[in-house]
Amino acid sequence: MSDSNPNWQPAPDPVPRPGPVSGAASGTASNGAASDPGPRPGDASAGPSGSAAAGPSGGGTGSGPGADDPLEPRAVWIRGAWMLVLLVLFSVAQTLLVATTVLQFGWMLFTKRKNPQITDFGVKLGNWMAITARYLAVASEEKPFPWTAWK
Repeated sequence: MSDSNPNWQPAPDPVPRPGPVSGAASGTASNGAASDPGPRPGDASAGPSGSAAAGPSGGGTGSGPGADDPLEPRAVWIRGAWMLVLLVLFSVAQTLLVATTVLQFGWMLFTKRKNPQITDFGVKLGNWMAITARYLAVASEEKPFPWTAWK
């Protein structure tokens, strides 16, 4: 399958990046275009907090999950242990989601209506999985249930 549209162009990069620095340190891709890996931690161009953009916590004040502040080793190991526990629970939640899906389908097949309790549970389970995924990816510091409400 080939694209035969001669007017096709790739979409522009939504985040403008600074151009590469001339000299031996700048690389070029195999097609001759300059490769730009983006700002590195500690670069002067990265801003006062060490990150190029404000993280999910906003403000770019140097606090929150997007900050480049070093963490205490003990805190990292504790978070790692909780991440392993949450990975196992996330796998259980996937199985529960499959069971919820099959149960809701069976309910609709026989009653011709959806079960609002199953729907509510599925929504809450999906929210828990989303919060957990963000916590596991360190995109958020919000901990999932049981640390927060079952929403």
